[in-house]
Amino acid sequence: MTQSTPTFDESRRAGWFRTLSTGKRIYGFTAKSLRKAANGHDLQTVVEALDKAGALVKIEKTKVPDGSFIKLFWVDPEKL
Repeated sequence: MTQSTPTFDESRRAGWFRTLSTGKRIYGFTAKSLRKAANGHDLQTVVEALDKAGALVKIEKTKVPDGSFIKLFWVDPEKL
């Protein structure tokens, strides 16, 4: 995966996405947005389930357009 600054799009539920060189799009969730998307389930349980399904691409601190760094859980929706 190439390292690039993700694009912010307020119309998306999680808000962050990264388009890989293959054209595939993965989505970055903050812990808060991942809990919300998972209907309030325990974060650790959700992360373990995503990992087991092969949908968790990586967890990383990512630089966002305002220059700050946030921890994002990158998810491949094609694996869900």
